Amino acid sequence: KGDGYAYCSACDVHLKLTAGKTDLKRHSGNKKHIGNSKAVKGLSSLSSLMVSKTDNDVKEGELRLAGFIAEHDLPMSIADHLPKLMKTVCKDSKIAEKIKCGRTKVTGMLTNVTGKESHEQLLGLLREHKFSLIVDESTDKGCVKHLCMVARVIDNDSVRDFFLTLIPLKDATAQTLYNSVVKFFTENNISYKEHLIGFTADGANSMLGAHNSLSALLKADVPHLFIMKCICHSFALCASNACLKLPRSVEDLARDIYSYFNCSPKRIGELEEFQVFTNVKPHKILHPCQTRWLSLHMVVSRLLEQYEALKLYFINAVMVDRFIATETILQRLSNPFTRLYYLFLDFVLPIFNNINKLMQSESTQVHVLYHSVSCALRTVLDCYMRESYLSKTPLKQIKFRDPGNFKPLEEMYLGVKVGTELRSRQYDRQDVNSFRKSCLDFLIEAASDI
Repeated sequence: KGDGYAYCSACDVHLKLTAGKTDLKRHSGNKKHIGNSKAVKGLSSLSSLMVSKTDNDVKEGELRLAGFIAEHDLPMSIADHLPKLMKTVCKDSKIAEKIKCGRTKVTGMLTNVTGKESHEQLLGLLREHKFSLIVDESTDKGCVKHLCMVARVIDNDSVRDFFLTLIPLKDATAQTLYNSVVKFFTENNISYKEHLIGFTADGANSMLGAHNSLSALLKADVPHLFIMKCICHSFALCASNACLKLPRSVEDLARDIYSYFNCSPKRIGELEEFQVFTNVKPHKILHPCQTRWLSLHMVVSRLLEQYEALKLYFINAVMVDRFIATETILQRLSNPFTRLYYLFLDFVLPIFNNINKLMQSESTQVHVLYHSVSCALRTVLDCYMRESYLSKTPLKQIKFRDPGNFKPLEEMYLGVKVGTELRSRQYDRQDVNSFRKSCLDFLIEAASDI
């Protein structure tokens, strides 16, 4: 207002100065001014609201840090410590000094920033381009089942697979699966009847049944839809069906031994003493899991590795505990043909595992699939069919169930270890023939399914 006044920006008032500096001291001491001053200190200046290049670099650094954690499946808790490590290592970096992102902020960025942006970009691709759908339902122990959807679509002139969504399900019937898929496409404005050209899933009836299944219902909406069954699952079923031709006690023994030691540190500790005595590595007993296609061979190999230690353990367990379960396991372990069956499986199962690994390759393998599967089938046929017949007959025309083309039982090839075992010990001829016939049934079924 003039030379005789002062202006307080905190209180937004003009002060009349009668005593000069004394008036300013008196005003700065009252409660109103003190409260206003504290409030003003928390306000940002106009210049501070301008985003500098360094601030943009810091934000980019935080986003890249969050993306790195997500890409490599690292725990979110690592974000509480990684920025501190960067500041310690990069002491002369202004960007590293300003990065502040803990697990809460990283989770928020992945969920609400990069995750949403990537999802919107993917939905945009599906609205404009043709795509294929890959689905599977969860088989975990959770109370709620989920339907996982993966989209295969062209992105920047290359075909890529993208995780699309995870849909919770009350039940896994074909109609529920179909309703969930259609609802997702409808809510996101994706014309699946025009753009969906391919569909694949595992071999479950609700997915790929001939009549009432998810594939059948989608086929009714999209007549030109190309449907393909999971080839990895198909070859796993080849091995599974062939194993049914062997005595049931072979698989039951593997499950019983696992169940006996599972969740019992005391028994595992006792087994380690016998492992040390027999000079074998203290490896755990594995579980033959139906939903892990490559697990059966690992289970068989582990049992063969631990066979003598297990046998001694259960001899002691029968004398000490006298449980029916231990007596049954010991009886099967003492049967020499149980070990022969495991040796045969140790020889033949890698044939299926190698095909399965090839099918699960992330690189293009379509140019070698026919040759690889043909070699696998030829290997199976060589075990029990005459060489003179195989060498003159095209693979597709071989009659693999015709006994006239079989080798004699004693000439069948069941692996080096089985042949060595049969020659090194004296076995009952009738039991050996029964063993060989079971292995022959396995090979015939395997060839048929392949």
